[in-house]
Amino acid sequence: MMGKSPEERITPGIGREIAQRTAVKAFLVGSIAGMGSQYVVTLGAVNAATGDTLAEVQARANSKEQVLKSLDQAATQFERKTRRVPGFH
Repeated sequence: MMGKSPEERITPGIGREIAQRTAVKAFLVGSIAGMGSQYVVTLGAVNAATGDTLAEVQARANSKEQVLKSLDQAATQFERKTRRVPGFH
């Protein structure tokens, strides 16, 4: 419906457009970035109307094998952090 290829990656900009079209107030973004032999996992919530970041957390993984564990830790931190954001849940 947006004229995009099914294989096209959903970027934060496209995610925001999808959220606006579907009347969603906020959407989640995430990334995993390599830093030498380590990885940084980032999770965030973005206001669909303004594009402002509502909450964001990061966790480090010492190896590729530890990325899922770090993602779990980041998700737990994110849940705790967003619990304090009015109207978020």
